[in-house]
Amino acid sequence: FFVVPFLLSILSVYLFGRINKKNGIIGRDVNKLDQRILPEATGIALLVPLWFVVLTVNLIYLKAFNLFYFILGLAVSGFSFVGLLDDTKHKFMMKTTPWTFRAVPIAFISLLFGAVHFHDPLWAILIALFIAGLASFENTFAGLNGWEVGSGFIISVFVTLIVSQGPDPNLVLFALALNGMILGLLFWNSYPARVFPGDSGTLFIGSAIAALLVMNQRIEMIFLGFLFFLPHVFDFFCLKVLTNPRDVSQSN
Repeated sequence: FFVVPFLLSILSVYLFGRINKKNGIIGRDVNKLDQRILPEATGIALLVPLWFVVLTVNLIYLKAFNLFYFILGLAVSGFSFVGLLDDTKHKFMMKTTPWTFRAVPIAFISLLFGAVHFHDPLWAILIALFIAGLASFENTFAGLNGWEVGSGFIISVFVTLIVSQGPDPNLVLFALALNGMILGLLFWNSYPARVFPGDSGTLFIGSAIAALLVMNQRIEMIFLGFLFFLPHVFDFFCLKVLTNPRDVSQSN
């Protein structure tokens, strides 16, 4: 549950990188002197090892269908596809899109996931805000090779320790697999980057981490998981919003 997702991640990111570059889904590495062009949105490739793990746990490891694990796969996939649409909007759609283009589907997916695990409406809303917030904050370190993906890997390692103390021991399998998936992406994104994860990658990582914390069903551990994102929160509110409120992405 670590090695196979890791190898699948390396292979699928490589293949999707080639496909995306061939189809013009590319980005410029503004932090290199040669301003090299790299494949963008390769984080969508992590859906391959994700569904391998979901199906393996359900059909082989448990030999039974667990609806909650299937919903986990659907929710994270939904986040990643929203990121992919955002990554490719400049090529296939308009140059500028309203904030609702991304916010509405993310809010919808987060609220449904929160309602599945917390039947109290207030808690469902709070959990939805938590999932959407962590998924979005994961994107704040974009721009420097390996920084956002590396941060996600570090956090996912600690999340593995957190869920190992929870009531569902099978969540550790998903956490270990997530470590392998992220590390496989980091293999290609670390300096000097050969691919960009795009929003499809950062939303995947952030939503998967948040979903595992929520499925752990321990409020104190959910709060502990949020603390690992404080550098992201600080980067967004104290660096990007204050220094460049018109463009919090601070793109060139």
